[in-house]
Amino acid sequence: MIPIKIFHKEIKIKTIYLLFYFIIFFCINIVYNKEILYIITKPLLTYNYKFHKFIFTNISELIIIQLINILIINLFLILTIGSIYIYLFYKPNLFLHEIKKIKKKIYKILLYNSIIFFFYYNTIAIFYNNIIKFNENLNHNIINIFPELKISIYIETNLKILFIILTINQIIYLFFFKKNKYIYGLIFIFVILLSPPELITQILCLIIIILIYEYNLFINIINTNYKKKLSIQY
Repeated sequence: MIPIKIFHKEIKIKTIYLLFYFIIFFCINIVYNKEILYIITKPLLTYNYKFHKFIFTNISELIIIQLINILIINLFLILTIGSIYIYLFYKPNLFLHEIKKIKKKIYKILLYNSIIFFFYYNTIAIFYNNIIKFNENLNHNIINIFPELKISIYIETNLKILFIILTINQIIYLFFFKKNKYIYGLIFIFVILLSPPELITQILCLIIIILIYEYNLFINIINTNYKKKLSIQY
């Protein structure tokens, strides 16, 4: 066992390290704020080559958006480093089954990040692209609509969508674990409502969302079975 004084000392040292990392990352992100903004908007530019601009109403709005981006990126980096510190700090005093359980949690976090990355760089960009091209799909251009993306609304909307994705994943696991037929029906309705009236695009969106759902369900089943085995053994 680790003495209490050494324990508190290690916590203080690790906390100072995390604050130091936060300051370094914050400074780096400020220096490369244009590159960060480009990376965030890159998916939309990739799917629509004619679209090359965002609008903002004042300078303070742009500054706030840049600060939000910096804080979000710093939060992900600090949480990752902090999780590694916590794991390495407690690892010598953990049992083997506890280490395996923590590794499962780490893999699940990586899976969430991969889903977020994939969804952000593909599905969200497709939805935005279809909205921007709405004017081109109208018959004879009876109604002329020229949408312009406001940078603050774009960032805020994406954050809300990502939060909804994580929430839906938990709802699927808790309430619809054994009702796949209802989930497929909801996914089909969701795709029809949000995707354009193009069969190929609807099929692609449907396949992507179903794959994400099935992969999440598979991981949740593995975690549930693993927890049941641990409860039986101990």
